[in-house]
Amino acid sequence: MQAYEITLDNPWVGGAVIGLAVVLCIWVQSLTNRLLSIEKYEAIHSVGGIYMSAVGTLYSVVLGMLLVNASEDFSEAKKSVGSEVESLLKIYTGADQLSPAYRSQVKSSIKSYVDGVIDEEWVLLSSGKTLDKTKILFKNIWFSMRSFEPKTENQKIIFEAMVDAYTTAEESRRERVNFTSYKITHIEWFIMIAGGIVNIAFTFFFSLKSSIIHSIMTGMVTFIVAINLYAVYLLGDPFSSTRDLPLDQLLFLKAYISEGRDL
Repeated sequence: MQAYEITLDNPWVGGAVIGLAVVLCIWVQSLTNRLLSIEKYEAIHSVGGIYMSAVGTLYSVVLGMLLVNASEDFSEAKKSVGSEVESLLKIYTGADQLSPAYRSQVKSSIKSYVDGVIDEEWVLLSSGKTLDKTKILFKNIWFSMRSFEPKTENQKIIFEAMVDAYTTAEESRRERVNFTSYKITHIEWFIMIAGGIVNIAFTFFFSLKSSIIHSIMTGMVTFIVAINLYAVYLLGDPFSSTRDLPLDQLLFLKAYISEGRDL
């Protein structure tokens, strides 16, 4: 991702939005302090503190669960990519034990598939789509393997391992594709945003003798809520804003294949 892209996927833009939210909430808090007298604030301190504690606890539990789920989905998506790459690497290296004709077919089919995923399919994953072309390229790996008949015991062992690796790669690819449809729902976003606003708004109903300290406390609450919402946003779509991380594994496999001498 380029630094100049003006989207929330850009950490600089996300940081600016968080900073703007902090400044805005501090300004609103200082404005409410001017509109209401200290006596009115003191009258609601005891009750307001209890309400804020209850609402804050409930919101932190809900937000924490959603953040953990998003983080786990991202980790699982990363593992599925890693498993797919590892399995393809096993097939690629195992092909060295095949006869020259089959060896070339298997390695070429893997190279075509990896290139297709990196160059064409990957950019579609953030929109929940895949490319039919890469599905065909993946099946071509199996087509290049299935007609081979192992003759030696060593070839039988290697070929069986290659078949198992292909099955694992197929399962990992399916999981990777499935993760593209795992989106945070609108109701979940509504709960997180509305809950955050309510929690921040509670800080407006309190007053301290030091307006600076009060502003710092309001700013910290706003920052914590905003940074957690942003983390959920980033981790909620593994193949969008943070897709550079899992793509590195495919780039490694592409570089490894490029070093091959018999393709």
